[in-house]
Amino acid sequence: MNTTLGSLLAILIMLVTIIYGVVYIQKKKRNTDQEATYKIVFTTAILLLAVPFILSIFK
Repeated sequence: MNTTLGSLLAILIMLVTIIYGVVYIQKKKRNTDQEATYKIVFTTAILLLAVPFILSIFK
């Protein structure tokens, strides 16, 4: 995997994870953290960004 692409994907995964944390804290304050939609969206985003890393390991 290209180093630049790998760095970009790693930074995007970190940003999505940080944004998830912020959204979770806001939902926790509103007592709506039991909704599953935002969890599914963020989990899907993180998994889609992680696919290139997983594929490069098994090449």
